[in-house]
Amino acid sequence: FSSDMDRTDVAEALTITPAIDGTSEWRGGNELVFTPTGRLEPGVRYTISLLGARDAVGNVLDGKSNFSFSTEDGAQVVAVSPGLGETDVADGAVEVWFSQPMDIAATEAGLGLYAVGSEEAIPGTIEWNVGATYLAFTPDEPLAAGTRYEVWIAAGADHEGNPIDFSWSFVTVATPDQAKPSLPTPTP
Repeated sequence: FSSDMDRTDVAEALTITPAIDGTSEWRGGNELVFTPTGRLEPGVRYTISLLGARDAVGNVLDGKSNFSFSTEDGAQVVAVSPGLGETDVADGAVEVWFSQPMDIAATEAGLGLYAVGSEEAIPGTIEWNVGATYLAFTPDEPLAAGTRYEVWIAAGADHEGNPIDFSWSFVTVATPDQAKPSLPTPTP
């Protein structure tokens, strides 16, 4: 503020929409700092208002008494390979494209490839592009034929710490033996 303020009046007039929990603190005389107790939600527009607040001699704030800002959207998965529900997948490599840079350690910790019905993650190697917006997972061993697999990104996070949780499944191509219908044996 450009002049001394009625701090009690300012505290009563301060509103944040949507409401968030936090604490206000006066610093350096005329500087009011609000510190949220938690993270702000990604992709939300917040409005700060001091409508009706008065200075130390009782004058109502002149001019605009509010402002707003928007937080950045959290990262999203924008494309995957194999595709969602894809069948006849010949290669077990998994690729994921993100809308924003990711926290590599958090995303790797939350990534898992599983055969449906198994709780054991398939081991493999992960490679990232320079911008941390693309990852490629290559299994150490070929995937079993004719099997449904699920890919999980649980508790991964973007570069701002916003959580990401995404999963999808695909089915590997069946072997020729799996694809053939069994025919009855002719009786003589």
